[in-house]
Amino acid sequence: MSDPFDPGPVGRPFARLAAEYPGAEAYPAADFRVEWGPVFHRGRLAGSALVLVLGQDPGQHECIARRILVGEAGQRVQGFLRKLGISART
Repeated sequence: MSDPFDPGPVGRPFARLAAEYPGAEAYPAADFRVEWGPVFHRGRLAGSALVLVLGQDPGQHECIARRILVGEAGQRVQGFLRKLGISART
């Protein structure tokens, strides 16, 4: 059985923080990817994560899926972690 995944920022105070993220005044479109807004953290709920991976400037796949590291960069990170002996089932 796999671990349940966080549905996103739905609880307090994160839901409010996610709903009120700064707009173009803080993140001008010329400098940031703003087409679909930010991609917030989503991860395991059980506290069983072994690694914290931080991503920067989500790409097309991440923006559509609303999850970090699901595109090509995510596949590379998953491959690297597998080489270290860390998998989604670990």
